[in-house]
Amino acid sequence: MFNSKILSIVVAVGIACTLLSPADAKSSHVCSGEFSTQTEGIEKVDQECVEGTILIDGNVRVNAPEQGMISEVSWITNGEEGNIKSEIRIDHSHSALNVSTDIGQAENNIKSSYSILSDGPYSGSAVDNGCNSTSYAFGKSIFRGTPSVDWYYNSTSEPSNASHSIYRIGAAFVTWKSETNRCNLASGRNALSTNYQGLTSAPESMGGNPPVNSIAVCPSTRALDWKNVIGWGLLPEGVVAATCVDFPVGEAKRDADIRFSTNYNWFDSATASGCAQAFDLQDIATHEIGHMIGLAHSATGTDQVMNPNAFGCNFQNRRLARGDLAGFTALWGVN
Repeated sequence: MFNSKILSIVVAVGIACTLLSPADAKSSHVCSGEFSTQTEGIEKVDQECVEGTILIDGNVRVNAPEQGMISEVSWITNGEEGNIKSEIRIDHSHSALNVSTDIGQAENNIKSSYSILSDGPYSGSAVDNGCNSTSYAFGKSIFRGTPSVDWYYNSTSEPSNASHSIYRIGAAFVTWKSETNRCNLASGRNALSTNYQGLTSAPESMGGNPPVNSIAVCPSTRALDWKNVIGWGLLPEGVVAATCVDFPVGEAKRDADIRFSTNYNWFDSATASGCAQAFDLQDIATHEIGHMIGLAHSATGTDQVMNPNAFGCNFQNRRLARGDLAGFTALWGVN
């Protein structure tokens, strides 16, 4: 049995749902409403609703939590007095849908970093609970509104057992765009557009190769070239892959780099047979690309693609789970 102890690095704002006691009854009304983070207070967005979306700051849709649920969202806006960090709480624990917010100052240059973590057995659970959870979280890499998410591939240090990695990475992008899921949920229209820009010698900047320690994976001093580069290299012990995201609030610039660790064995076949003592590249790439396009980690143990646990020879996360799709459509869906 192979075990990996992987240190988690999460500096992200997010949305996290907490299950409460379900309401006694549900109506058939679909929620709707708008909310501005510029106004502090509590607003009743809708009454007696079951599901729907809320428009925040006029351009970002957030899925309304199901009845009996509370969602908490942290959001960054560019105000007249600088960048504003708003903590938004969407309370649907009763029949009415209430939204409240607290306002505070935010950093001028938002940076975030993520890594996959695992402290379980090499093989994932035989039971897939991914279709039973709506857990998702927003990260700081919000690419929505940009013409496309352009990305480059750096084949330097590509392991011999990952020579088909460009195809598996491409397939992972397609999974998000096509909303391919394992819950038999219908796919919808979305605004995501990704373009492979070809090979590059530009590094996926991770604070060195390898970083000095896990905290330095995505240091504040990392060199930014405003290219989204995916490649290979050394990472701290226990880290299978990492995504670094930087973007100045209020500007169109984005720099999201992904590195897969060369310290591990990789499986890069299009099929799901023949894997032994290796991490499935498409499975891991789908998770990391989720960070690149704006999602943070979902709650642990929910079997989502964005769940912060990596298991070897795991193929279920080549397809999205229910919470992954909910978070993706909240960011990228088109009505």
